[in-house]
Amino acid sequence: SDFNLDGTTDAFTVVAGQASDLDFDAGILLVGSIGNQVWLDANSNGIFESDEPGIEGVFVFLENEFGVPLDDKVQYQFTDANGFYKFEGLPLGKYIVRFATPSGFLLTSTDANMGNDDTVDSDASIIDGKSPVIMLTADNKDDLTVDAGYVSPIKVGGYVFLDDNQDGVQAADELEVEGVLVRLFNAGPDMLAGTIDDALVNTTVTDEFGEYLFNNVSVGKYFVNFDLNSLLPEEFAFTFDNLGTDDTLDSDVDIVTGNTPVFMMMSGLDVFNLDAGLIENGSLPVSLIRFTAEKANCLTQLQWTSDAEENFSHYELEYSKNSVNFNRIDMVGAEGGRGIQHYYAKHTNTAEQNYYRLKMVDLDGTYEYSEVVYLKHDCNTTSGMSIFPNPVSQEYESIQVKFFTNSEATNLHIIDGMGRVISSHPYTVDLEWNVINLDVSDLTVGIYYIMIDDNREAGRFIITE
Repeated sequence: SDFNLDGTTDAFTVVAGQASDLDFDAGILLVGSIGNQVWLDANSNGIFESDEPGIEGVFVFLENEFGVPLDDKVQYQFTDANGFYKFEGLPLGKYIVRFATPSGFLLTSTDANMGNDDTVDSDASIIDGKSPVIMLTADNKDDLTVDAGYVSPIKVGGYVFLDDNQDGVQAADELEVEGVLVRLFNAGPDMLAGTIDDALVNTTVTDEFGEYLFNNVSVGKYFVNFDLNSLLPEEFAFTFDNLGTDDTLDSDVDIVTGNTPVFMMMSGLDVFNLDAGLIENGSLPVSLIRFTAEKANCLTQLQWTSDAEENFSHYELEYSKNSVNFNRIDMVGAEGGRGIQHYYAKHTNTAEQNYYRLKMVDLDGTYEYSEVVYLKHDCNTTSGMSIFPNPVSQEYESIQVKFFTNSEATNLHIIDGMGRVISSHPYTVDLEWNVINLDVSDLTVGIYYIMIDDNREAGRFIITE
């Protein structure tokens, strides 16, 4: 080629009578470009949406396929006011784009399966900010789909205080409570606090100022649980929640479960003032001598012995499968008097992990808790069916069905609310408990039943929008 990079030749002289010179040639090199946008992923779904703004001033590097920065002027750029960048004039070949995470942001999820459109997903690895290798060829010399989504880290926090006057509201002279165990839970598909699909996200304890904080929380629906077992549970209880007119000063905790309501976390919007107020339990006019839980076939036999039940109201038996969320299963009136009293109760359950505690309630409503007792069941029951999730949204393609059968060849039938068989599904299973995933992608909103051959077992589930 006789042409310089600026498209011109060197100077030459034309002499009259000189023969024609037809040797001025030009070779053309194909070049391409790489670019697109850096944006704020407000809902943290890893997909760019039209109402999500670009981020200006993000440092973007261009590297070769081995991750080595290029040594020419196209090595780096800053994103413009709308978050766009573009490297032009690139020889065909393999490249990597690396995004430098700006202060106050985290890279959003990056996954080949984030949506169905590669032009709107995030391509920057959350580990090193690098894109996959990009190949520029003669057939595909411009790739303007290399994007990076960022989220603003979210914080969740609050305060635990001793509610001396038991009015449910923080007062300036009421002390903080240090050392309370605090758990952050994802509320799960059912969006309810204290149910089986909840997932523990993180734990912490209140500091010397009674404060707690969870950093770097993702977008989603959560609730906070406060555990009095980290203190002396017989000495403290939760005060009443949602009293007064200032939500920043009240207690947000259910007095029975220790859970806050479920709340929504959005990118960049911190959630504080999830507080818990505690009250000190007075000394009850009862002395608990012992409280036990023992297996009795597939039942739990609960026994307790007390003394000095003068002017005392009743006992409440509480049960939990995870030692966090307790529910009342029975209430037993006190016999009264100063002598020894013996109490018995039964609880029917088939859970493997079981936790029980006794709530002792005085005539004035004050109460104390016993220590939590644990019992593991290994009962090989052969009845019952569980379906999860239930209810189930139409966006789910399958549900999980747990059942017991005495036949290796079993049919599961889906029946609608009119009693019509919608579909039948044959399975070869074990002669014991089985767990299968059942396709429900074709079902519309409504109530359905699952039945096993010969009507041995049946379960109901609901499809919602």
